[in-house]
Amino acid sequence: MKALIDQSKIPRASFVFIDSNIFTYFLLRDDEFFEKCGRFLNNIVISETLFNFVKAEVCKNHGLKPNEFIRYVKENPESIEDVDISDVIEVFTMANLNLVNVPSKLNPDVERCS
Repeated sequence: MKALIDQSKIPRASFVFIDSNIFTYFLLRDDEFFEKCGRFLNNIVISETLFNFVKAEVCKNHGLKPNEFIRYVKENPESIEDVDISDVIEVFTMANLNLVNVPSKLNPDVERCS
């Protein structure tokens, strides 16, 4: 479980395999791993998904390229207020959620958006 403790060693924009046991330990409220798995899921999975969604929406709404996002938001922080995140919240509160991340190079039917 060391990787759950030191997330700073994961390079940005890396593809990371998340073993289903992390979800299982969290859902079963495992005595040993529940808190660590919960922090990992909140800090990595949900936060990263929310960030990517907000970034994509701001870029779409303001005609930006992804590499222009950070500078634009620093200069126009109000641009984030226009993003409706209710769809992201709805996805993560689905009763029968199954999260699978298949890199597009392994599945040509998956389009990359970022």
